[in-house]
Amino acid sequence: MFNQLDDAVVEFTLGNDEPIIQDVNETFTDVFGYETEEISGLPLNDFIVPITEKEKIQQFGRREPPGLASVGFVRGITADGNRTFIYRGASCNGDHGFAIYTEVSNELRRERHLSILQRVLRHNLRNELNVVIGRSREIIEHTDETQVMHDAATIKDAASRLSRLSDEAKIVKNVLEEPAVLEPTNVTRLVTDVVGDCQSRFNTCEIELDLPETLLLRADERLEIVFQNLIDNAIRHNDSRIPRVEVYVSDTDDTTVDIAVADNGPGIPQVEQQIMTGNHAIDPLNHGSGIGVWLVKWVVEMCGGEIEIETPDDGGTIVTTRLDRPMTD
Repeated sequence: MFNQLDDAVVEFTLGNDEPIIQDVNETFTDVFGYETEEISGLPLNDFIVPITEKEKIQQFGRREPPGLASVGFVRGITADGNRTFIYRGASCNGDHGFAIYTEVSNELRRERHLSILQRVLRHNLRNELNVVIGRSREIIEHTDETQVMHDAATIKDAASRLSRLSDEAKIVKNVLEEPAVLEPTNVTRLVTDVVGDCQSRFNTCEIELDLPETLLLRADERLEIVFQNLIDNAIRHNDSRIPRVEVYVSDTDDTTVDIAVADNGPGIPQVEQQIMTGNHAIDPLNHGSGIGVWLVKWVVEMCGGEIEIETPDDGGTIVTTRLDRPMTD
């Protein structure tokens, strides 16, 4: 197994709290250019850690209890120049262990380039859309021609939707950057904050909240994004004279709780229902009209939950989010 691994691996012992090479696998030789007989008995850090990184690498040369692994990013001097690796140091006993190097140079470079591209695109898109929205409003305010006013309003609405899409893209980036931290979370507090925000932004709507004062579920604070999207969309895309939304516990047992968001609107398009419930894969023709549905899906999945959607015979939509209760000792 030592020689079959695709990652570079070094077997080492610790001398004066410094890893001393005992053996290297074939991948290590291919990547770093050293055979075992060339470097056996010599300090590992002298060969693959650039001088600028040596202070950082000291944390990986400590004695650890058996089975405990240290993990981090390091720069290694390879046969083809400096590269970036994920370092994993696994201890067999206090003085003996293995160092595993997984190259991630290309992945990190790609991630950095995509991050810059996304920031530039979002910034430029927002600036240009502000111009379009502003000029459209001026046309609407100063024209007496019905057709011109209608066309300007159509342009403004389209630009506003693109602007919201840009905002959602930023939220997606923030959501996906950090792993979920699942802990007892008062979902009632999150939903109450969302309801208050929606009531302040929409002049004509009725929102009824029927949740216990404290409802602790195993979730992440980002679960608020789910209810923000569900309640906002239930009002924004509602064609009733008075949009109505009700949030309530629809079912519960010893391990899970179902929270329903019901509205009196026209219903969620079929393709977006399939996305949210996980029964549909994205493709060029079927991907939903916005990022919000994907946000709902991803955050609920991060929390280990599920979503169900019902369309009652008397109209409207009921979106149910099923989440686990906190684990008890």
